[in-house]
Amino acid sequence: MKMSIPLIGHDRQIQYINKSSKADRLPHAYLFHGPSHIGKLTVALTLAQSFFCESAKKLDIRSICHECSSCRAIAEYRHPAVAMLDTAHTLVSKKETRKEIPIEDIRELKRMFSFASQGTAMRLAIINEVEKMSEEASNAFLKLLEEPGANTLLILITTNRDLLLPTIISRTQAIGFSCVGDTALKMILKEYAVASDEEEELLMLAAGRPGVLVELCRDPAYAKEERALLRDIRTAVRDRDMVSAFRISEKVSQDPELREKTISYIFIELRNALIRASGDPAPIAGAIKRVSRIAQALDSTNVNPRLGMDVMFLECIKAPLYVS
Repeated sequence: MKMSIPLIGHDRQIQYINKSSKADRLPHAYLFHGPSHIGKLTVALTLAQSFFCESAKKLDIRSICHECSSCRAIAEYRHPAVAMLDTAHTLVSKKETRKEIPIEDIRELKRMFSFASQGTAMRLAIINEVEKMSEEASNAFLKLLEEPGANTLLILITTNRDLLLPTIISRTQAIGFSCVGDTALKMILKEYAVASDEEEELLMLAAGRPGVLVELCRDPAYAKEERALLRDIRTAVRDRDMVSAFRISEKVSQDPELREKTISYIFIELRNALIRASGDPAPIAGAIKRVSRIAQALDSTNVNPRLGMDVMFLECIKAPLYVS
């Protein structure tokens, strides 16, 4: 099924971009930062489409048609004026599996942008997972940020801007994105005709992330796996069962994708506990801060993943998340 509602939430951010466009004040580079799967890349692609859509209203990124040849080409990462770069999409790098964006691709991007743009036509580059640029690539990218050329827009996307060079951050217009409210997410549930008795659980699993909710609606097998993972985490924490918690920790520690999901569901449990707290919320808030620091360390340092996950579960188990 084709998703017909491609852009959910983020009204404030979109209004800001539209206002900048109408005032002819678009920066040469944006930095979109915020949690994963909440729509940062979707906003970036929609902004790119707004420059080329055959029926969009001028400088209004919500008015694109999504159906014209230009919109489809950008959505499929094949438009000649929109370069897409991350660990999965390459310009010249030949590695099939990449953990970082190498300098070769940044050099190619610089070469592409070294030519003058044709007339007033825009050219864009979307660099997703920009925090995964190698050190060499980051330093080379700085030069492109300093002199991107006319009619050029660079859109950088990251889940953690603290991992970026300060000089990169200072040369961009940063826009923060946060999780989307359930009211907006229900538009996705309506699009996929989700049964009313399933809505609450799917919204809980999505935790404000439109990308996750779309995948849950599209793939029942995926939704089943996610329900089981959340149930196991919740049971281990609720029962203060360290053996079960450490078993989960061992399973997910060497799988970065599964580890990211597990951390997301741990945060769901902490958030829900904070919402229903009837007494002093400080202990739960403290646990959230400590778990956040551990999650950041797992993402940005060489800390042992198993040790990090073990400590994260211990923080949850000792926090007053459930009332006896």
